[in-house]
Amino acid sequence: MNCNTLKNQKRGFRFKRFVLRYSKNLTGNMEKRREMEEDKTLYEALEEIMEALEDMYYAYPVTGEIIKRASGGEYRVEPRGRMVCVIAQGEKRIDELKEIRDMLRERYNGRKLVNEVYVSENEWVVLDCRREAKS
Repeated sequence: MNCNTLKNQKRGFRFKRFVLRYSKNLTGNMEKRREMEEDKTLYEALEEIMEALEDMYYAYPVTGEIIKRASGGEYRVEPRGRMVCVIAQGEKRIDELKEIRDMLRERYNGRKLVNEVYVSENEWVVLDCRREAKS
């Protein structure tokens, strides 16, 4: 492309319109990708996090900066160190959280990585993936 393209009004207008459409499509695709990421199931979000924890020495930042949304934003999955917190959005009764805990216990029961699945005082379901202390 040369400078004359922008000086010529017709070509310059077409070029600008092309750039605007391209950038609009690009941002639209990024939003769609973000929506698709949020629309994972709870298991998919957990598996993605657990993959990194398979490494014995890996741990996430403790600040909870990494957030995965699951089931249309109904759950937030936050890894903190080697603990994975499943935080239910909105009002959830304790019996619903215990159902989620039991469901996750059943799924991760045989895994060497997960030590315990419990409901915390914050009313979060927590998967404890810390390494056992060697005596």
